[in-house]
Amino acid sequence: MTRQPNAPIVTPPSGGKARSPLPHTVLAPDVALPGRDALLDAEAVGRFLAVELRAGRPVPVARCEVVQTNYRFGKHLRLLYRLRIGRRWRWVSASAFPDGGAEEGFRGATQAAARRAGLRAVVRGTHLGAVFCTFPNDPRLVLYRPARGETAGRLHASLARQLRPDDPHLRLPAPLACVAGGQMLLLEAIEGRRIGALQGREAEVGLERLGASLATFHSLEPPVEAPRFTRCDAACLTEAASVLARARPSLGAEAEALAGELVRRFEPPPDRPVCLHGDMHTGNGILAGSGVGLIDLDKVSLGPAAIDLGRLLCLLRYKRLGGLLTAADERARVASLLAGYAGRRPLPSSHALRWYAAAALLTEPAMQALRRLDPEAIARLDLLLAEARRFLEGHSDA
Repeated sequence: MTRQPNAPIVTPPSGGKARSPLPHTVLAPDVALPGRDALLDAEAVGRFLAVELRAGRPVPVARCEVVQTNYRFGKHLRLLYRLRIGRRWRWVSASAFPDGGAEEGFRGATQAAARRAGLRAVVRGTHLGAVFCTFPNDPRLVLYRPARGETAGRLHASLARQLRPDDPHLRLPAPLACVAGGQMLLLEAIEGRRIGALQGREAEVGLERLGASLATFHSLEPPVEAPRFTRCDAACLTEAASVLARARPSLGAEAEALAGELVRRFEPPPDRPVCLHGDMHTGNGILAGSGVGLIDLDKVSLGPAAIDLGRLLCLLRYKRLGGLLTAADERARVASLLAGYAGRRPLPSSHALRWYAAAALLTEPAMQALRRLDPEAIARLDLLLAEARRFLEGHSDA
């Protein structure tokens, strides 16, 4: 995006692509959040905000885009819009409340908002059951959590101390300082290329090194603050299937059967729990020299090694379902990943890898498709459930 004179350079969280409208037939109606589809109509929201954002006269909103959503069917919907006003982009968040809670949400947001001239800090959207906040007045941004950065700093330091400075496989960002009253942690930058951006043979090399770095990470002593990984527990699998059944009733029976089969076939891994990354994907691996730097360690946890590996297998399969990888590409990348890991540490059993890949498909991309209200991903949910079943039954061809 080119920069206009006197305008800030802004990159939308979605990577620069505005969200396409969600067809009314994709999801079941949400009785608790009846304004859901109207809030996704960016043009209509732009017209509403043009009238309401300033008292006395309309605001010249030239364009309104939905750039991010966070949706839990029947529970909450949060959206981030960007509005073109004159030569600037302005950010506006919206929160939809179930059970008539918008008025209480409005009062809470108004109390937390900064008093300043210009656009209104908080706008009622009574007909939508929602509250709109102009940046930086969203209460979720101004709530203070003083110890968060300090806790993250201790975790990073605990892990970094266990690595030799010249470790050939793994780099971790060192903590530099806590700022903003202990809310934010500044970390060392790791220079390199994200493994998720590599193509062809470079991607295979990157995944092999990612496997070796992950094996090294799994060999570290977990920090005392690390919680147990719970997103593959029976309760989480059952809840994910229940959400799918309510949001996409035609897929409900298959989702619930898959969750039940996962619970039935679960076998506790014989190996002791390891230090898990907890949010393992190729975007969190930085190819740096002969090794890989692992970043975004805020979900470090304790659990079987197959959890991190299974999630990577799940996401490679998801890329293939989306047409971003061929079957041959996926097989080559999986082989490279597992070979790199096996060169440093014994691999989990094939049953564990398949089970956690299947569980991850149900609890990660499936839930993310709904959370982001991504029409294309929602339309592929049937294929995703079928692939989870294939992993579980050992028929995966990766």
